[in-house]
Amino acid sequence: MLTAANSKTKKAQEVLATDDGKLLVAIQDCRSSYVAESCTLETGPCRLVGAILNSNYEGSVLVIESPVLEIVLKTRIGTGASRPVFPLQPISCPGNLIINLTGANADAIIYWVPA
Repeated sequence: MLTAANSKTKKAQEVLATDDGKLLVAIQDCRSSYVAESCTLETGPCRLVGAILNSNYEGSVLVIESPVLEIVLKTRIGTGASRPVFPLQPISCPGNLIINLTGANADAIIYWVPA
């Protein structure tokens, strides 16, 4: 996360960016959804910014799909860890996000922006 400021107005804001400084999305535009089981997030057409997968008792797998695109993002993690996954560019998804989450007591936070 970076803090950017307008040189004329001196107004600052937080933005999500890649390691080399490329802008992903302004943080105030980003929405997040907490997921504790497989479900469909009613996002409509959106841009997937990223996800954080948390695992407690066993290895966990997070698969995010969208109509037409099938698998948009997939990650897995071992026991008792957390894994953030943020692609270099937001992924354009034509419809609701379908979340498949496996693993005992696994959860995830999905970050997305309305299209």
